[in-house]
Amino acid sequence: MWYQGIKLEHGAAAIMLSPTMALGASVTFLDYGTIDAYDVNGNSMGQVSSYDMQGGLSLSVALNEKLSVGVTGKYVGEKLADLTASAFAGDLGLSYHSNNWSFSAAAVNLSPGIKFETETEKLPSAIRIGVALTPFNPALLTSVEIEKRLYGDIVVRNGIEINVRDQYYLRGGLNYFPQNSERKMGTGFSIGAGVRFGQAGLDYAFTPSDSYTSDDLHRFTLVMTLGH
Repeated sequence: MWYQGIKLEHGAAAIMLSPTMALGASVTFLDYGTIDAYDVNGNSMGQVSSYDMQGGLSLSVALNEKLSVGVTGKYVGEKLADLTASAFAGDLGLSYHSNNWSFSAAAVNLSPGIKFETETEKLPSAIRIGVALTPFNPALLTSVEIEKRLYGDIVVRNGIEINVRDQYYLRGGLNYFPQNSERKMGTGFSIGAGVRFGQAGLDYAFTPSDSYTSDDLHRFTLVMTLGH
């Protein structure tokens, strides 16, 4: 549940096809609920519904013990009242893991855009580069990510995680928008915690005064591992 009746749902699953190849699938559904509708003269037309959705298939391949590459194909759909629009998009990425650090890069939401009647809108295409480190011991993980939106500004994200016996986790994160004077350091701050029991895990994150909504947000994630 978000604000003003908006609901965001997301689910994902992955299976190993071989020791070096994995297949994943994901679905995201953003429901805006009901909206008051008016004609061009301002007369009420009752209420209409609206939603955005995305479905994707992903394939990742480990080229060796340290380097992996992946690709995702997506279908994006939108609906507003009786109008619909759809588009296809793709992601490309790679990840390199060493002993106490890792590097990742991805190009996401690559698409010519989505057309709603006569208007074409760009998808949120972006280039992301991230580095994660365990500088002192494996119980402390730090990370930084730089995202350059192809049709927008740069976002810098920092994160830190402390784990106890690989079962209990404390986390903190920060978003920084260097090109936006109204979004200064601290407006994207979040804290969280997680716990793992066998093949199940529960994560929680709290964002006070979220930069998109100005409301406090609570996020819960349930993780299940099936098989070995």
